[in-house]
Order: sequence, then structure tokens, then C-alpha cells
Amino acid sequence: MTPVLYYLPPSPPCRSVLLLTRMIGVELDKKELNVLEGDQLKPDFVELNPQHTIPTLDDHGLVLWESRVILSYLVSAYGKDENLYPKDFRSRAVVDQRLHFDLGTLYQRVVDYFFPTIMMGAHLDQTKKAKLAEALGWFDAMLKQYQWAAANHFTIADVALCVTVSQIEAFEFDLHPYPRVRAWLTKCKEELEPHGYKEINQTGAETLAGLFRAKLKISLIVLFSNQLVLKRKKSVHTIVQFLIHPCLHPTEMDFYYLPGSAPCRAVQMTAAAVGVELNLKLTNLMAGEHMKPEFIKLNPQHCIPTLVDNGFSLWESRAIIAYLAEKYGKGDKLYPKDAQKRAVVNQRLYFDQGTLYQRFADYFYPQVFAKQAPVPDNEKKMLDALDFLNTFLKDAKYVAGNELTIADLSILATVSSYDAAKVDLSKYPNVVSWYTRLRKEAPGAEINEAGSKEFAKYFEK
Repeated sequence: MTPVLYYLPPSPPCRSVLLLTRMIGVELDKKELNVLEGDQLKPDFVELNPQHTIPTLDDHGLVLWESRVILSYLVSAYGKDENLYPKDFRSRAVVDQRLHFDLGTLYQRVVDYFFPTIMMGAHLDQTKKAKLAEALGWFDAMLKQYQWAAANHFTIADVALCVTVSQIEAFEFDLHPYPRVRAWLTKCKEELEPHGYKEINQTGAETLAGLFRAKLKISLIVLFSNQLVLKRKKSVHTIVQFLIHPCLHPTEMDFYYLPGSAPCRAVQMTAAAVGVELNLKLTNLMAGEHMKPEFIKLNPQHCIPTLVDNGFSLWESRAIIAYLAEKYGKGDKLYPKDAQKRAVVNQRLYFDQGTLYQRFADYFYPQVFAKQAPVPDNEKKMLDALDFLNTFLKDAKYVAGNELTIADLSILATVSSYDAAKVDLSKYPNVVSWYTRLRKEAPGAEINEAGSKEFAKYFEK
């Protein structure tokens, strides 16, 4: 029995999975979903994937969604070339960071800029164009470090990012200001051409570009999976420093952070779980400390949290916590080595970044930081995300199974922010039960509680 892939050919996330399976020689039973007819909302598919998104992979009962999780799983389970997703934890952490950068920043800004035109025939927003240009600039800077996106060899990060950048190219966005990006994209096309690049990716990219140019008023949001509803926003959190757990062991790790930030709190809890001390570097965003040349040299995306471990710089909180668990964790319970278990943990991490945390930010941050009126549709999407989490926790003690993992720590930080904002959690009994227990038993829970209390002050105002 071959793995089953539920997909739609023009969807960029689906195209990345199709390219990789060709590359590693995995046969798929492909089931195309007619999303315009609502196939993804049929009870049998919702039972399979309660988030009802594509691509969705069913590999002998293991059901995964979020394309980048599927990529890492397929290489772990079926790949013969370890270079595609390195086992070395430092190398893998860089690949993870690039995958999170693609999901949360580059691909999302493509969606933010082009999708309103595709769906509604809206005029292009020059502010969003600048945001996309900014993200391409960051990626161009990242390409200084390695010959490929995340290493000196081709990895799954190149697959995901190639699909994104080739879509930008198909949309005729000017790539000339980004010479490293253009050179890298040419190499990616050559690398993937023997594996169906033109048939799978170029055809799909041109299909979407044609729709864009024709300004079709048709809802294509499901083509892009749930990732389309994301909007990457940064927030300014309260600047308050507090003591970390006294039993931790010292290391040479600098941690640039703000205590109220949920992603920063997730990293601090993971550090407590693996028993390492972070050299806390409070980063005053209001004073522009993240824009100083020395910080941009560490992280060209100039965001927090950022970790520097003996000269190795890493950002994106979920990439950081995976790195900490792999390098410093005792055993593999926090981040299982088993391919199927790890894939579920990864899926929950991407769900947290791309859906649960992002929808919270989409609804509340414009109100808190820009004094805008609440948007009911964004509130509904946020509550839908909680409903997804409630479903994941049905008959499960933890978010990714029956063992505490880094996915619990990441999602705990996010849910505590929901709590700080006084979102009514009582309608989600599985979430409440899990949250009540984790607030007591999670490593570093006191750090998270202190940070979320500081964050709550914004909502009290």
C-alpha cells in the first residue's frame, strides 16, 4: 500500500511535496480534492484532518498535514540521502529555520501581496510589496552563508523555498535586486529538472500567475492550505527582566528576547527542560536595538527570539527549541527520533506558528498596538484554531501524543497568551484540561507564568 496524498496541482505547498517524492523515489496514491466543490469539508476528510487543509498525507494510518512537516517526514522515513535533512543537530536546525522562514515570512508575504488580487481583483498594496521585497532581501543576505539555502548542499529547505521563489518569479515580481536569490534559483531549477520541475512546479506556478494576471474573482484560498490566512506581524512586548531557574547549568549561549513574548517564553521553557542556562540579552525593540548593525549581522531578519550558541546563530523559536532538545536533551522524549512521532511533533509546531499563534496575532495585535477596531472574521478564525487544538487533544494527554514534547511547550506559551487576553477557553474542555495540567508540570512553567502576566498588562490597558 502506497502513501496517499490529498492535493491540488497548482497549490505551492502541494507542489513541494510532489517534487520531493519524485526526488527520493516515493510512489504516491494521489487523490485530487475539488476544493471549489467543498471536498475538503466532507466528513470523511475532516475526520482524517480536522484542520481540513491540503496537502494531507496518509501513510499507513499516520496522517500529516503542513507541507514542510511532510517534507521532513518523507526524507526521514524514505530518503536515502541524509543530506536532504541532515541528522547533525546544528545542520538540521538551520534547515528548520529556513523552513519556518519560508512558512511564516517569505511565502506568507507572497500571499499577502498577490492573493487579494487573485481573489477579489483588488489593487496591489504597495506596503505589502515593500514587505515582500524586505523578505527577499533577508533571504538574499542568508544566501551569503552557504552555497544553498541552508547548507553547502541541497536540502528540503531548497525544495520549499524554490517553490516559493519560483512563484514570485512567475508573478513577474522584480528579482534583479537580489543577485544571490537569482543565482540560487537557477541552481535549484537545474537540480530539480530531472525530478519533474517543469511538469510539477513550473506548470503550477504559471497556472497561478495566469489567474493573477486575469484577476479572477474566485476563491482560491484553499489551494494554498491554511498558510494563506497567516500574516506575519511583530509585536512590542513589555520589557521586564526576571530570574531564570537557579538549577540550570551554564553555557555560552546568548539569548536575545523579551520576557512577554510567547515565542521567547517557549525557548526559555525548553532551556529549563534540557537543563541549560541562557545568557539573557534583553532586546529593547522600542529603542531599535534589533536594528543595530551588530544584531543584523547575527540575524539579518532582525527578529526575536535569537539564540547564539558559541557563534552559531539561530532564530525562529520553533527551530531553536528543536535545536536545544536535540543538542542538550537527555534522551529523545522531548523531540522523538522516531520518524512518525517526530513528524507529529513537527506538525503541531507548524500548526502553532502558522495557525494558533498567528491567528491570535491577527486578531489582537492590531487592536493592542495600532488601536484598530476588532475584526469579527479574524476573531472567528482565532476561535477556529482553538477548536482545532481541542480536537487534537481528544483522547490525548499531550498535544502530540502521550508524552510531553517541545510542541507542548511552544503551544503552552501561545495558549497562555490567549489566557492573558481573556479569551474564553471554557468552550474547549480538552484544551482547558491540558492547559491546567501543563501550567503546573511543564519545565520552566514559572517563567512562562511571569512572562504572560507581563503580556496581560497590554490587555488590561
